[in-house]
Amino acid sequence: LAGMPEMPPEGGRTMATSNPRLMEQERDLEKLLAKEPNSYELLSQMGNTQFDLGNYAKATSFYEKARAIRSDSPDLFTDLGVCYKETGQPRKAIELFQQAMKLSPSHWQSRYNAATVLVLDLNDAQGAKAELDKLKQVKAEHPELGIPDLTGLENEIAKRSK
Repeated sequence: LAGMPEMPPEGGRTMATSNPRLMEQERDLEKLLAKEPNSYELLSQMGNTQFDLGNYAKATSFYEKARAIRSDSPDLFTDLGVCYKETGQPRKAIELFQQAMKLSPSHWQSRYNAATVLVLDLNDAQGAKAELDKLKQVKAEHPELGIPDLTGLENEIAKRSK
């Protein structure tokens, strides 16, 4: 996030629009999906590839198809939420982050992204603070998760609370 170097990339991914490996991966997945259009794994992988290429609308389509087949992955819900955020639908993103949290209350990425969208996109510093407090609790209870330093997010929420 711009201006917040302490924060990891949303969704845990980085955009790589000119990466030849990703372009090749996209072509390979297209061929495989032509043979197995209802494969949860292939649809999820193509969603991930489109996400990594910065094609959030395309990624959304693939993630939604995967979700229609199987809706038990907090990672899929979180990545789909980031796609909705990136395509200008922050409220839909929050709904998906909440679904991820229901599936896995300790899924820190969904909580982190929810707090980020609340404070930066919806100007809801109070909601973001509540989510940050839950995230801090998860961090304290699950040090094995390797949750990054939350100071940048905390500072941004404090700044917008004034």
